[in-house]
Amino acid sequence: MLPVVVNSNSGETEYLSQGIADMLSARLERTGEIAIVRLEKGTTDRKVAIEAASAADASFVVFGSYTQFGDGASLDLRCAPVDAADEDGARRVFIQAGTPADIIPKLDDLSVRVASYLVGASVSAAPPTDTPVAAAPKPATQSNSDLERRVAELERVIFNRAPDGEPAR
Repeated sequence: MLPVVVNSNSGETEYLSQGIADMLSARLERTGEIAIVRLEKGTTDRKVAIEAASAADASFVVFGSYTQFGDGASLDLRCAPVDAADEDGARRVFIQAGTPADIIPKLDDLSVRVASYLVGASVSAAPPTDTPVAAAPKPATQSNSDLERRVAELERVIFNRAPDGEPAR
């Protein structure tokens, strides 16, 4: 998973880029079918994305962009097998919303579509109850609790909530 490229007038492009990738990673790993390898630099260039994923010994790459325009927002992702020589096997997945904050509730649906493509079967958004996860180890640099904390903080900022979850005043 590459951080998404942010196209926005907002000064928080790095924060949005990492935050969206964090939220997607958390949702994809929650399926129990996918282990995420986080890469450092985002791109919308398929060839560059595949080279970065190949260097990380990944099987697939997920990359794309988040665009904020007026009162709307769009998250456009591409999923591609690392061994694909051309656009064969690549899939485009996107969501759009009236406001940037409306993107977050749609991430569950987006992550299910991405996960279904990556594992080649229908995947549920709910965490598995009795299915063991047989996947590559998670990077030692970021624990699940750290990722969950960062996702909660990003959602708090986007939805303008106080740290206790109540609407900020």
